[in-house]
Amino acid sequence: RGNTARTAGKFITISRNDSSIDNSFDNKVMGTYLIVKIEHCFCKGQYFNNLICTKTYTTEQQKVYNTVI
Repeated sequence: RGNTARTAGKFITISRNDSSIDNSFDNKVMGTYLIVKIEHCFCKGQYFNNLICTKTYTTEQQKVYNTVI
């Protein structure tokens, strides 16, 4: 369902409401995201948002490469 208060530059958090066991999917997907683009869509009598977001952090160690392309 759409919400007109959603705008780019705000943060959203994706989490589970239940008490499921931590897994690799949750570690990659759950967390805080920055909204970089939003589309407000009015289609066939319905209103919804399409969000383009980027995750602000990761729980896994990142590889650092010393080469520049």
